[in-house]
Amino acid sequence: MKVAHETLKDDGILLLGVPLGKDALCWNAHRIYGKIRLPLLLKGWRCIEVFDIYDNSPFDESIKLGDHRQSLMILQKINDDYPSDEALNETINRVSSDPKEAHNNLIAAQINRFMLDYKNFQASNK
Repeated sequence: MKVAHETLKDDGILLLGVPLGKDALCWNAHRIYGKIRLPLLLKGWRCIEVFDIYDNSPFDESIKLGDHRQSLMILQKINDDYPSDEALNETINRVSSDPKEAHNNLIAAQINRFMLDYKNFQASNK
């Protein structure tokens, strides 16, 4: 991710798909990115949009450890570690009347909520 960030022009776009769920290391197979690992992976990026092919099942704490979903994240390069609180809250509060778009918005909101929580946790521990 660091090399992609250094290579991409300012405000450039990156398409990224990683397993999303509860943070886990599935030995000898893959990592699952969640509340802890995902903000570290997305440092220097802003999640603009998410496209999910799964049904309308939630991406939240109800997902079992080891289970995951592979969604496509549309990321934009930023020159800060994390987007501003306003930009994160804008995505978190996005509303749509289209069911599929609303589902994608919920996943994007969860990703941005993870980043906002991590950012605030970092700030409170300085």
